[in-house]
Amino acid sequence: MKWRSTLCLVALAMGLFVFIWGYERHARSTDENDGSQALLPWLRIHQVDSILVQRTNALLLQVQRTNDGWHYVLPFSYPAQVSAVEAFLSLAETLNRDFLIAEEATRTTNRFGLDSPQAQVTWVQAGQRAELRIGSRTLAGDQVYAQLVGMPGIYALPAKLLEMLPASLHEWRESSMIHWKGLAFNRLTVSNASRGFTLGFNPTNNSCLLLNPFQARADMAQVSRLLVNVGSAQVSRFLSDNGRVDWEAFGLQPPALELSIGVDTNQILAVQFGSSPTNDPSMVYARLTAHNALVLMPHTILDSLQLSYVDLRDTRLLSSFQRESVESMEVRGSENFTVRRQAAGDWVITPGSVRADPSLVNDVLGWLQQMPIIEFSRDFVTDFVPYGLTPPAYSWVLRGASTNAAGVVTNTVLAQLDLGGMMDQKVFARRPDESSVYGVRLGDADKLPDQAWKFRDRRVWSFKTNEVSLLTIEQDGRKMQIRRSPDGHWSVAAGSAGMIKNELSVEETVYRLSQLRASVWTARGETNRSLLGFTDQSHRLTLEVTSEGKPASYALELGGKAPSLYNYAATRLEGEWWFFEFPFDLYFMVMRDLSIPKLPQP
Repeated sequence: MKWRSTLCLVALAMGLFVFIWGYERHARSTDENDGSQALLPWLRIHQVDSILVQRTNALLLQVQRTNDGWHYVLPFSYPAQVSAVEAFLSLAETLNRDFLIAEEATRTTNRFGLDSPQAQVTWVQAGQRAELRIGSRTLAGDQVYAQLVGMPGIYALPAKLLEMLPASLHEWRESSMIHWKGLAFNRLTVSNASRGFTLGFNPTNNSCLLLNPFQARADMAQVSRLLVNVGSAQVSRFLSDNGRVDWEAFGLQPPALELSIGVDTNQILAVQFGSSPTNDPSMVYARLTAHNALVLMPHTILDSLQLSYVDLRDTRLLSSFQRESVESMEVRGSENFTVRRQAAGDWVITPGSVRADPSLVNDVLGWLQQMPIIEFSRDFVTDFVPYGLTPPAYSWVLRGASTNAAGVVTNTVLAQLDLGGMMDQKVFARRPDESSVYGVRLGDADKLPDQAWKFRDRRVWSFKTNEVSLLTIEQDGRKMQIRRSPDGHWSVAAGSAGMIKNELSVEETVYRLSQLRASVWTARGETNRSLLGFTDQSHRLTLEVTSEGKPASYALELGGKAPSLYNYAATRLEGEWWFFEFPFDLYFMVMRDLSIPKLPQP
C-alpha cells in the first residue's frame, strides 16, 4: 500500500470539506438569491421625516411629520390627512426590485417616460434621502416605470404608487373643519348678531356648564351631539390660503356666525360662516381663522350651530348625583323623617326604625334623578315667595358619606329638590344651589313620597293562583262571578251572566293580581274615596282564596285617573282603606279579561 499517496488524498479531501463548509455557511442560499429585494430597504413608515411630491410645474407639495401626525409645509401650512400619507408610505415600504427592466438607463429613459416624469417623490428619513422618478405606464397598464435618481436601473412598479399620489395640492389636505385630536380646550362659543352661547368644559369630571348668557347646567347629551356635528363637519372645497381676500364679498365681514374654541379667555381657533354661493344654497363660505383659509362647507353644519342656549340646558333637575352614593334621604314637609341605608341593601325610616320598601327607595331616587323640567319658569330669582318656595312646601335632601383629611366621616349634600306652589298642572321647583325657578309636572311631583307611610312595602298582597276558587266582578251596578277549578279551568258561575273569552288570558291576569304591588301609595282613610274618583258604581274585584285550609277574601276597587295618568286603586289593609296608583300594564289586562261588557244600547 502506498501510504504517502493515501495521506495526500485524505488531506486534500479534508481541505475541500473545510472550504465547502466555510463557503456554504456564509454564502446566500438559492432561496435568498431568488427572493425580493426592497427598493428602499431603509424606509420605515413611522420614521420618515418628510415627503416631497412634484406632479407638474404647478403641483409641488411637501408634508412633514409632526407630533400629532403630518403637516403641509409647502405651498402652505396646514394639517395633512394622516391616513392618506401613511397609506402611501405603507405602499412605498413594500416596493421591491423584482421587475428590473434595464440595468443601465443612461440613454433609454425617454422610452420609459422618465425624461419628463409624471411624478417625482423624495423621501427623507434620519438624514437619508431617496428620490424616485415615475414615468409612463407599461403596456398592461398595471405598472409604471420608475427610476431611483443617482442609481442605475429602471424598474416596473405597481401603478397604484402613482394613483396614491395627490393629483391636486389639496388631496392630502385634512378636510375636517376642526381637528379634535390633540386639541386641549375648555371653552366653546357660538355667537352671531342676535344670540349665542358659551359652554365650559371640566375634563376632571367630564362635565359641562353653560356659561353665557348666564351660568346653568348643560345637557351632556345635547352637548355631545353638538361636538359630534362639529367634529364630523368636512370642508368641501379649499378656495384660498393667502389671506388676501375680500371677506365682505363672501359675507364674512362681519360673519353671520362664529364658532370659537379656546382655553379660558385665549382663543385657539375659530370658524366664521358667511353667505352661500348664489348658484348653490346648499353650501356656505367659511373662514378658518387659524390658517386664514377661505373654504366652502355644507350649509348643514351652519344649521346645526343655529342653537339657542335653551336647547343646551339640562332638562333634568337632579341629574348629577349617583344613586349608589346616597346614604340617606331627608324629607321635610308636613312630616319630617329620614330614610337611611342599611347593610345588605335595606333602608329604614326614622324616627321609628320601620323598614322601608327598598325597591321603592330605589325608584324614588330614580324619579328624582330623571325628573324632567317642563318649564324654565324664571332665571335670576331673588324672591321665591310668589312661587311658594320660601319656605318650600316639601324638600328632599340626598346625602352621601365622605371622609375628610382628618378621617372624620361627614354627610355631604349630594342634591336637594324643593317643591312649592302649583299652577296649571305644574309645580314650581328649585335647587338651593341655583337662582332659577322651574316647572315640573304635577304627576311627577305627586309620585314622590312626602310622608313616612308612603315608603311602606308596596306589596299589597301575595297568594298562589291555584288557591283562588271564585272571582267576583262588580261594575256599573252589574255583577258577574267566575269560578276556577282545581285543574285551572275558568267558567261562569251558575246564575251569573257573561262569558269568558280566553281562559289562558284570565289565568295570567289573575296570577299578576295574586302578586299585586302598588306603583305608588297615594292616601289612607275613607275620606279620600270621592276625591280619588271612587263611587258606588266603581269597578270592583273580589278574589276568594283558600290557603292552608283557611278561607280569605281579597278585594280591589278601581277609581279615577291620577295626574301621572295611572289609575287609582283601593283596598283595605289592617282595617283601613289604602289608596295607590295601579300598575299601568296590569290595568289594561284587568280591563281586557276581568270586566263586564257594556250592554248594547236599545
